[in-house]
Amino acid sequence: PPRRQPRGRFMFAGPPGVGKTHLGRQLAIQLGLGEEAFFVFNMSEYSSEGSRTRFMGADPGYVGYRGTKTIYDMVRSRPSCVILLDEIDRADASIQDILLSILEGEGKDAEGSIVYFSQVIFIMTTNQGQEQVLEAYKYVTQGPLVREDIVQQFNDEALRTLILQGVVDETEANMKYHLRRETEA
Repeated sequence: PPRRQPRGRFMFAGPPGVGKTHLGRQLAIQLGLGEEAFFVFNMSEYSSEGSRTRFMGADPGYVGYRGTKTIYDMVRSRPSCVILLDEIDRADASIQDILLSILEGEGKDAEGSIVYFSQVIFIMTTNQGQEQVLEAYKYVTQGPLVREDIVQQFNDEALRTLILQGVVDETEANMKYHLRRETEA
């Protein structure tokens, strides 16, 4: 059956310069999509309420209509792609509302046309939360631990649930297998 949800949704957290963007670009290349199917949106450019028009496009009849390529235009031209939403935490709340529907699999452009995101892999990056990630990493590298020990390092209940739940479907299991194989090579 056709998928509605995007093929993947990932959050990369870490300090600048550790390779979050590079990893996204390499993912597009390794999947055979090519570098031309890797789109980067610097979400700090969409930090004001007025930037909503630039992100989703100006309404027909307004100045700038069809003037800039939007996320909808890019997905229409390359349905199978990797989209990196850099510094997602800096986007205005109105942009984040739009992204919620997009991350569920579809969104409406300025003209009201539905665009489907079922073949897209989304990567969101943030520099926030680095301290918790570093603490958890230090804790995990001290010796063999079970998931129940790892979750104690995080305050966010949803994240704790995800860690405890672990691999939940075949796609995630395959991804975990391929990532482990690549890192051991």
